[in-house]
Amino acid sequence: MRNDILRFRCDGKRDCGKVINVPVDTNDFMIRCVDCGEFTNLLKGLKAMQDIDVMNRTAERLHREGKIDEAVRKYIDILKLMSDVLVPPFPDYVLCQQNIRDCLLEYGNRFTTGV
Repeated sequence: MRNDILRFRCDGKRDCGKVINVPVDTNDFMIRCVDCGEFTNLLKGLKAMQDIDVMNRTAERLHREGKIDEAVRKYIDILKLMSDVLVPPFPDYVLCQQNIRDCLLEYGNRFTTGV
């Protein structure tokens, strides 16, 4: 996994689904896919990443507050959004999976009497 490259999905009209590697310091907002020749709008993906940042803070807060079910649902929504625009592997995707794992571990650490 590299931190200096974002791996976007080609969202051209031909829906080729190929990976477009984009340096994180690029100033371009439209990138041409080398396979299908269509352009992919990077602003859509970057907007999604901003949304993911806000959603991640919400999920972390829910986890801290003990609202595990809500936190897991929020993390899954984050994974779905990331999968729409980016192609794994990338650090944020793995981190989100680890956060889900941490939430799921909470279920194994509960003891309920009288059930």
